[in-house]
Amino acid sequence: MRNLLSSFTRHRHIIHAGYTFSGNGSWILQDGTFSVADFSEAFQEHDVQRVIRAYADTITMNIHCADAGLWHTLPEKAFARQCRIRINPVDVLDTSSECINGFIDYLAPMVMPTSLRELLETSDVVGNIRFTHPTLYVFPGGQGDAALFGINGFNMLVDGGFNRKACFWDFARHLDRLDAVLMTRLNNSNVQGLGAVVSRKRDAHVYPPKKKKKKKKKKKKK
Repeated sequence: MRNLLSSFTRHRHIIHAGYTFSGNGSWILQDGTFSVADFSEAFQEHDVQRVIRAYADTITMNIHCADAGLWHTLPEKAFARQCRIRINPVDVLDTSSECINGFIDYLAPMVMPTSLRELLETSDVVGNIRFTHPTLYVFPGGQGDAALFGINGFNMLVDGGFNRKACFWDFARHLDRLDAVLMTRLNNSNVQGLGAVVSRKRDAHVYPPKKKKKKKKKKKKK
């Protein structure tokens, strides 16, 4: 975003076609959220303002996103007065244009959502870890991390990370159980990872089915 804002392009289009938090309007990206405050901070950087002042009143910026949060307040900000910002402009493009249809066809394969079954794969190997001393595993999860604390006979998951593909899943899926789950905060950097795992477990079994032991038939004595 900073590279786009500080470029010498006079006409810019920013399109967010993904998920959005309904309360604050923050965009849900691959490794974190992007809010109005993040945009404002990037817009006020020296390199960006230098370009805005150099082309005062000639730069236009169209932002297309969900109609939620405070995005509609951007044109009223003091730092944006030397350019023209429009939020969800009503201009209509000619959909019969071959160029536009070609661009849409190019983007279509990139915006296909991945199912939880594909993201959170099951494991054929499930068991326990014998901790000889207190151990803490940390799993980077983009804007929010997760950790697994373990001692002999007990383990506890701490937080879930930001990513929809839970950062702790590749490790935790091999455990036969989680004894406890601790959420240190309830916000957009933590809920998605845990929510995805709960949805995945509700959707289908994640552990291999237990094999039934065959009963040996006793031979009758004649």
